[in-house]
Amino acid sequence: MPAWAKRLAVPDFETPARSKMAIDRLIARREVPVREKALWRMLYETSARAEEILGMNIEELDFVGRRGPV
Repeated sequence: MPAWAKRLAVPDFETPARSKMAIDRLIARREVPVREKALWRMLYETSARAEEILGMNIEELDFVGRRGPV
């Protein structure tokens, strides 16, 4: 690494990661709208940022291959 390069500080996250079981329980709730369930599932399975998921165009998604453009 060059001498002029600085190491980035490790971000301090106060929000803990949810387990797959916790996500599955949230998605199984009947009072939660489908849109929210899809967002939670995509966030969990892709590890993408919410802005990236919300910015996706539905027409560009490959539902069979479970993919979307990056």
